[in-house]
Amino acid sequence: MNILILGAGRMGRAIAFDCLNQKDVEKVIVADRSEEQIMNSLDGIEDPKLHSAIVDVTNLKDVAALMAGNSVVISAVPYMFNLDLAKTAVETGCNFCDLGGNTDIVHEELKLHDEAVKNGVTVIPDCGLAPGMANAVSAYIIESFDEVESLKIRVGGLPLNPVPPLNYMQLFSVHGLLNEYLGEAVMLSDGELKSVPTLSGLEELSFGDEFPEMEAFITLGGTSTLPETYKDKIKFLDYKTIRYKGHRDLIKAMFDIGLADTEEITIDNEAVIPQNLLAALLEKNLPNSGKDVTLVKLEVSGIKEGKRIKETWDLVDHYDEDFNMTSMMRTTGYPAAIVGLMMGRGETKGPGALPQEKALELELFVNELKKRDINFKISEEPVND
Repeated sequence: MNILILGAGRMGRAIAFDCLNQKDVEKVIVADRSEEQIMNSLDGIEDPKLHSAIVDVTNLKDVAALMAGNSVVISAVPYMFNLDLAKTAVETGCNFCDLGGNTDIVHEELKLHDEAVKNGVTVIPDCGLAPGMANAVSAYIIESFDEVESLKIRVGGLPLNPVPPLNYMQLFSVHGLLNEYLGEAVMLSDGELKSVPTLSGLEELSFGDEFPEMEAFITLGGTSTLPETYKDKIKFLDYKTIRYKGHRDLIKAMFDIGLADTEEITIDNEAVIPQNLLAALLEKNLPNSGKDVTLVKLEVSGIKEGKRIKETWDLVDHYDEDFNMTSMMRTTGYPAAIVGLMMGRGETKGPGALPQEKALELELFVNELKKRDINFKISEEPVND
């Protein structure tokens, strides 16, 4: 199969690396508007199957021409471009998946269902880490239960050696990070869809001796389509982002004084948008290199094999020194590559525009994660009635 990857950032590199390791992949094209970005991203990857192309993803005519002839298109560009790219893929007759991150855009992508069916292609949005892998694995756990009462998804990408005051590092787009911290998130409460403010619901959690004191709080987009898919099956479902303790309060303080506002203010006769200023300052001052770690905790409570239990899946994924691959690249790029490869192999349901939990053969997806050394530790405990 031939695979086109749009975007030559960190995630694009990870996706390309994984796809090139597959025997049934004949050609991988990595496309970006910057030749320098492509060269930097693919530095050290030597493979005759690897090709590059210069394209601006806002020029859809050029994008369509590049898509033609590829089995699968994987978008690793910021979420705001994904709807137009998905439409172009459907029109061109290519299977398409992306890293997602914005549920409103995902819902628009899913409206392409009828046209995708007509053209015999599959569109699967939100295929990164969270939304993405965490949601697909959660769906796999849910399907193993007789009845599910609650699902709690906790995910965080973090520096292994945090630097105060925010104890965070640039693992993906700063604008994407701010997007997660703003607005209202969707959850299930008493079986009903409910909107809750981001940065609320602060809680403490632990990952053993290695990460004993962490915090988690509500952020945008992590639940993706799970609440709609399971609203008649699950009473409670929420998503929270994991950070080192104290991070939420610092972010909330900056937002409370207006640094996330999008309305222009004037400083020394210059028009300034506070949120753009905050993004620029974060981009300038947050570390953008160093070893990282990804933490995932999935808790499902319900009845399984006639017993009321809570099953917990924990993941602590570290930086890959052998291949110089951050954990965020592994846990975001590899799952997207897996979905793209499954589409190319005809291993997904479809055609159509479908969320992961409806499109994927979930057991196969989990097994593919294991092949890439993304292994969850599973435990269970009884729950008293």
